[in-house]
Amino acid sequence: MTGDPKPRLSLTFVCTGNTCRSPMALAIARKIVAENELNGDLNRVAVRAAGTNACPGDVPSTGALRVAGEAGLNLESYRSTRLTREVVKGSDLILCMESAHMARVRELGGGEGVCLLSNAAGTRGEVGDPFGAGDETYRAVFHELEVLVGGLFARLFTEGYRRLGRGAVYALLGDPVAHSLSPARHNAAFRAARRDAVYWARRTSAAECGAVLRALALDGGGGNVTVPHKERVLPFLDRCTEAVSATGACNTFWAEGDTVWGDNTDVEGFLGTWTCIFGDAPNDHDVLVLGAGGAARAVVFALLGSVGVSRIWLWNRTPARARLVADHFGEERLRPVADWKGTAPGAVVNATSVGMDGRSAPVDLRGLAARPRGLIDLAYTRSTTPLVRQAVHLGIPAADGRDMLLRQAEASYARWFGEAPPAG
Repeated sequence: MTGDPKPRLSLTFVCTGNTCRSPMALAIARKIVAENELNGDLNRVAVRAAGTNACPGDVPSTGALRVAGEAGLNLESYRSTRLTREVVKGSDLILCMESAHMARVRELGGGEGVCLLSNAAGTRGEVGDPFGAGDETYRAVFHELEVLVGGLFARLFTEGYRRLGRGAVYALLGDPVAHSLSPARHNAAFRAARRDAVYWARRTSAAECGAVLRALALDGGGGNVTVPHKERVLPFLDRCTEAVSATGACNTFWAEGDTVWGDNTDVEGFLGTWTCIFGDAPNDHDVLVLGAGGAARAVVFALLGSVGVSRIWLWNRTPARARLVADHFGEERLRPVADWKGTAPGAVVNATSVGMDGRSAPVDLRGLAARPRGLIDLAYTRSTTPLVRQAVHLGIPAADGRDMLLRQAEASYARWFGEAPPAG
């Protein structure tokens, strides 16, 4: 970090004893800040915690230590702090767990920058005190804090971008996301169309992805969802398209008024790549699909609607997951297989993330009983994936995930703005 080290935004989480709720919220917030550093002023966010009746120097409760530790957050060195006038004066935003805490903050001189954490995250209610309860209660409170703090930061980052003159915010939600080409592509489209918007990759945990999705959409933006959250975000959608209902997975979201919508543009993106490799004419293909996640569901849905597909073999490292996908669609043409070796598909589709590291491949194509007529690898790297390289070496026409990524991105843009992106 260079330049002025002074924080641009100082946040304080407040509870009663400062040994349970606020230390857990603090740890969650610091993790989010560390994992989502942004360019410009938003890099400098300071977070701390205090208690209205804290005994300075107290250690966190046993439950808080244990539950935070389960999530990979270490509170061993944390010591409690009492809420004082100095703490209130030095805070831009004070986030309270209960209304009683807000009253004490105002007694100490707090003004407009005081609110319930739930309100700041776009919801309502108070966070109950787990002190003295068992681990299950602590886990429930910790999960609630993950959702609320995630929603809080989604709103802060959105508002912050607007303060920096960057308009509506769109984001890719997933884990990992650092490798993604989506920000470069969407921001190029925004610039070409002269849209007052920005797109960024937001590493998001399972607990916070739904709250972040709703905050972005309802604040006038939207975005995309990638692994491993495409199925997890469905409960946070108000309406969804047929593609989402059929696949049980969402990769694109936006809002119309107060209604949050979800779509699965992976279906459209895949069909474009499929046509590019295999053409429009029926070929009675047997297809081997590798994977059983959200991307695999989009592929299966697209293939089941294609007249040129006679049978789909579905393989996954965990056979039970492949059976779940097959049961979800309930189609005779879709059959889970315990072993991909020995199959003779006319087409192979890799719908796993294996290959994103540029070194590994989900299968060895030489293990198939016959050479396929084409291959589509949904994984991608900055060059080509190992699976695509092997296919080309064997003389098999192949495409990696960059083509599908571009096509689904064009479809996402159309959902957000009601028109196609600028040509090229």
